[in-house]
Amino acid sequence: MAEGKTNKAIADDLGISEVYLQKLKQRAGLAKKTSEIKDWIVAHSEIEEWLDEIREGKASESSRMGMAGFLKRYCSWREQKPRELLEEAEEDLRKSLKNRVVKAYLVKFRRTLREEGKSDSTVRSYMSAINSFFESPVAEAQPRVHRTSEWTK
Repeated sequence: MAEGKTNKAIADDLGISEVYLQKLKQRAGLAKKTSEIKDWIVAHSEIEEWLDEIREGKASESSRMGMAGFLKRYCSWREQKPRELLEEAEEDLRKSLKNRVVKAYLVKFRRTLREEGKSDSTVRSYMSAINSFFESPVAEAQPRVHRTSEWTK
């Protein structure tokens, strides 16, 4: 999706209806919160750096905003700033496996999204964005939720 295009042009490019495009934007938090997400990005330098890395991978502006929206939602759910999440992940790596918390929070968040009725593809998009943030060069730690039997619960 290109910046400056109308919803109709974007929908035509994707071969979907404008109504479906609007639903996708709402799921990603883009429909009514784009300026709120942009303000949040500017307030957190580590998010800007992460999105710069994604930009180099040729992701569109709307994709980056969607990913940022997903991460913002996770931060709100955890009631933590992005930097605090990274610090927690770094600390988590120094703990024994049984005492680590990051993966447990990610599993709980995924369960919360499912309980809210989010589709499997939307849940995967959330988790992919969050994992991308933790795996980016911005983060020294790399917590990750691997597909296990928990993935389908």
